[in-house]
Amino acid sequence: MNIDVKTLFYIFSLGNYLIIFFLSVYVIFYKVKNPILTIFIISKLLYAILWILFALRGNISWFYSILIANVFLIFAVFLDLYCILKANQKFNNNLFKYYSIIPIVFSLIFMLFSKSSEVNRIVIISVFISFLYISGGLMLFFKKNKTKIQELVSFLCVFIGATFVYRSIWAYLKEALEALNFDNHVQIISYLFLVVGSFSFPMILLLILKEVEEKEIKINNKTLKLLNRNKTKFFSIIAHDLKGPLGTYNQMIEMLIDRHKEMPSDKMEEFLKKLQNSSKQTFNLLENLLQWSRSESGTIKIKPKQLKLNEIINSVQLLMKHSVEIKNLNVSVKIGEDETVYCDHNMIMTVFRNLISNAIKFTPNNGQITITSKNIKENNIEICIEDTGVGIASKNLKAIFDIDTETSTKGTNNESGTGLGLKLAKEFLEKNNGSIKIESTETTGTKVFIQLPKHKL
Repeated sequence: MNIDVKTLFYIFSLGNYLIIFFLSVYVIFYKVKNPILTIFIISKLLYAILWILFALRGNISWFYSILIANVFLIFAVFLDLYCILKANQKFNNNLFKYYSIIPIVFSLIFMLFSKSSEVNRIVIISVFISFLYISGGLMLFFKKNKTKIQELVSFLCVFIGATFVYRSIWAYLKEALEALNFDNHVQIISYLFLVVGSFSFPMILLLILKEVEEKEIKINNKTLKLLNRNKTKFFSIIAHDLKGPLGTYNQMIEMLIDRHKEMPSDKMEEFLKKLQNSSKQTFNLLENLLQWSRSESGTIKIKPKQLKLNEIINSVQLLMKHSVEIKNLNVSVKIGEDETVYCDHNMIMTVFRNLISNAIKFTPNNGQITITSKNIKENNIEICIEDTGVGIASKNLKAIFDIDTETSTKGTNNESGTGLGLKLAKEFLEKNNGSIKIESTETTGTKVFIQLPKHKL
C-alpha cells in the first residue's frame, strides 16, 4: 500500500488537538464540572503526543519514540474506555484509582520488554490493547443500567480488540523486518481502527452524557410532580381535617355560650368530651403534619440509639390511656423486658403512637389489642400490633401507604383521621432501617408487622 504513514500520524495528532480544543470550549462555555470530561481530554492529549512520537520514530531517541509513545498509548486507550464505561454514573475517585492499576501494570510489563526484539514489543503492546478493548466492550455489554449508546459501542470495542488480536498473531508469525514495516496492510489497518475508536469516542461520550441528562430531567420532572401532588395533599388535609374539628369547636362554644345556664350537667359533660375529642384530633393532625414536613424538607435529624422496646410501648400506652378506657379495650403487651431496638427515639415514638392510635380507633368497644414481638433473622425484631377491629378493605390496603391516595376512614366511634399516620410510620421506619407490613380482613381485624434492627448495623 502506497501510503505515507508518518503523514497519517501527523494528521491523527492534529485531529486530537482539534478534539481537545472543541471539548475545552464545551466545558468552559457550558461551565461543565464533570471529571469524566477532564479525564477524556487528558486521553486526547496523550493521543496527540503519541502520534507525533510515532511519526518521529527514527529521528528521535528510542526512549521517546518507543517506550514513552507506547506507555502513552496504553493509558490513552484505558482512559478512553473508562470514560465511556462510567459516563452514565457518578464519578468515583477511589474506583478510578483502583482501575488505574491496570494501565500502570501493563506499562511496567512493557518497560521490562522494551529492549527485547521488535516483534516481541509489537506482540506485547497488541495483546495489551486488545485486552483493554475487549474487556471494556464486554463490561459495557453486561453493564447494568447501561444506555443504548453504550450497548452499541460495546460491539465496536470488541471489534477493535479483535483487530489487535489478529495483529499480535500476525506479528508473532512474521519476520521482524516485515512486522516493523509501517507500510504493510496489517499495521495500517490496526492503526486506522485505533483512530476510528479514538475519533468516534468524543461524539459517543457526548451522546451518552446527553442521554443521561435527558434521563435526569425526566426523573426530576417526575419528582417535581410528586412533590406538587404531596403539597396538594397537604393543603387538602389541612383544609378538610382542620375544618372539621375547628367547626365543631365553633358550634359547641356558641351553644355553650347561648345555653350554658339552662344546660343540664350531663349534657354539659357530653359537650366538653366532644370538645376534648376535637382538641385531640387537631393536635394529632398538627403533630403528624409537622413531623412529615420536617422529614420531607430534610430538617429532621436521625439520632439512633439503643432503646428498650417495653419502655417505648409503655410510654405510648400512657398517652392513649384515656382513649382505651373510654372504649373499655383490653390491651395486652407480650414483650420481653430485655428486648431492645436500635433507632431514633422520637421517630419510633411517632410510629407506635400512630399505629396504636389506629388500633384503638378501629376497634369497637370491649375489643382486644395485642402487642407481641419475636426475634427474626440475625439482628431483627418483629413487633406485631393486632386488633379485633373493623379491618381494612382490600382496595384500600393496596394503596394505604400512598400519599396521593385518600384512605382515611372514620373510627368505630366516629373518630376522624388524617390519612397521614401510616404513611409517616412507613417513612420513619425506613429511615431507621426498618419496614412495615399490614394484613387485614374486613370485620375480622388487622395485624401490623414492624421490623427493626436490634443493634447497630
